[in-house]
Amino acid sequence: MTDTETLYEALAGHLDTLGQDAAPLFLAKVALAMGHALGDTGRALAILDDCAQDLGAQPDPAQ
Repeated sequence: MTDTETLYEALAGHLDTLGQDAAPLFLAKVALAMGHALGDTGRALAILDDCAQDLGAQPDPAQ
């Protein structure tokens, strides 16, 4: 199993356990914690924009 698959499995497991109602808050907490762990706010914001674009969203021009 690759690192990406391991991370996906862990994320999916937590989402399944927490349920649909808690998922948005959990994902926000994960994003903030991973951004903090990355230690590079600019890179973290770029990753957020990349992930949003894959879902049809446009990047926030204020950033």
